[in-house]
Amino acid sequence: MAAFDEAADHAPQLSLSVGVLLAKDLHDEALRVAEEAQQSATDARAEAAAWRAICKVRCFMAEQPQSEHIIAEAAKIAKAAVAASERANDSLGKAAGLNALAQAYLAATDEQQALRAAGEALAAFRAQANQAGEASVLCTLARIYSFAGKNQKAFELVTDALSIFRTINEKRGMAMALHILAETHFSMKKISDALQVAERMCDHFQEIDDPLGQGIAKLLSAKLHQAIKDNNVVVSIALEASQFFKKAKAVKKLAVTCQLGAEAAIAERQGDEALELVGRSLAYFEQAGDKLGQAGARMTMAKLYLGLGEFDKAAYRAETASQTYQKLGYVDQAASALRASCQALLDKRLLDPKANVAKEVMRTANASLQLYEEAGMTGSSEYGLSLNALAQAQLAADDFGRAAELAEEAQALLKKTGHFIGVATTLNTLAQVHHKQGESFDAVSEAREALQLFQEHDDNHGAAISAYLIDAFQAPPPEQSSTDQPDGQTRQSDVPSESGLEDMIPGGWGGVTPLISFTAFESRSAGGQV
Repeated sequence: MAAFDEAADHAPQLSLSVGVLLAKDLHDEALRVAEEAQQSATDARAEAAAWRAICKVRCFMAEQPQSEHIIAEAAKIAKAAVAASERANDSLGKAAGLNALAQAYLAATDEQQALRAAGEALAAFRAQANQAGEASVLCTLARIYSFAGKNQKAFELVTDALSIFRTINEKRGMAMALHILAETHFSMKKISDALQVAERMCDHFQEIDDPLGQGIAKLLSAKLHQAIKDNNVVVSIALEASQFFKKAKAVKKLAVTCQLGAEAAIAERQGDEALELVGRSLAYFEQAGDKLGQAGARMTMAKLYLGLGEFDKAAYRAETASQTYQKLGYVDQAASALRASCQALLDKRLLDPKANVAKEVMRTANASLQLYEEAGMTGSSEYGLSLNALAQAQLAADDFGRAAELAEEAQALLKKTGHFIGVATTLNTLAQVHHKQGESFDAVSEAREALQLFQEHDDNHGAAISAYLIDAFQAPPPEQSSTDQPDGQTRQSDVPSESGLEDMIPGGWGGVTPLISFTAFESRSAGGQV
């Protein structure tokens, strides 16, 4: 699937190559091809086509984290394309350059400038009676209005564009319009309509024998089902999409699709399916040389192992991901991953109070906070969540006073930022502090308040922990047995089934078995091979 280019005949091979590479998420390779074309251009028209290709790549790359510098350059490059077309006295190229300029302004979230440039492009194409160019600009305008929240206007524009593309039998243009139409339906909360359009996209690509396009349509459908939490369907469609991407040799798309399927399988507690899919995802990201993708796949692994009660594995995967994020310069994501590592060990201690994790918990919580401070995010909800993680670390170290201070500080920040699941998490922390201090009434009240908040915001994991705490706080002291278990082990009866925590693990606690060989987190550094 090559993206539609209203002036493709100016540099057909360049347009096709860049379009296919972008469809496969090979942005760096696409940028290299476009820049080489610009450097080797022998006339102004070819130069303009290369500038437009570079602008298109940069607009795609603008969706990546830390892309501000890329966005800032996109408009300058589009203007260079317009100028080159003017030197060549090329009215079609100039109109295409103005459309590229509109897309660059949209990537920079400059709505007014984007509308102005798109208006000029539309007038230019209409003056030339160029229907393909007109429809392309209508698609750009639809995206601008959708960004501005004017979804009905966006719907009308993209519908007009689709009609024009169909009239002139422009297949690539039809695919582009259908994709935007599906996204517009989604923005209007018309999920069933969006799904129907995604299916039309797939049929359209099947007609022109384009497996890459079919995979992209299936991936869009999977994401739409994910939005309505239809996770069983997501897994099924992701597997279908992966077959198309295999045929098209789109390795990064394969990686993304497998990761999406793994996330859905985790949500449905399909442990074996999730493990296979996330393993494939990591392998494909490694094959593609995508370090950022590898970190994301390891975070998905951490989530899987956390749900399976394999806390050391979860902590290790999260810290490994954090190291990768730090090397790539994604400080906030590195901080979040460290907090996830910390939380996995805290969950381990919750179920086994004798687990020796206090040192690691303290280290990862402090490191997470330090990274957020480096990123200038001390007023964010993410910082508040890491403050609460440090509070839980202090609780693990039996410093109840400091734990309460940190939890209250975190709670104040999370209330200010409107992060109510985070507020509920701090309530769980305070409940454990007060229980340790013998204030059982306050402990139960806070845990119940946390439970209500978690339930109101559909956080099953948090709700299960709150329910478990309530059960534990209200349970009578355990009777001494002549067959006491060794230190560091938790009896099955010590984990009340009413808490719901057991139900989050496929097969219950008894069904949790090691899935791959693993050395305990505390005995090795994070950063080795998975």
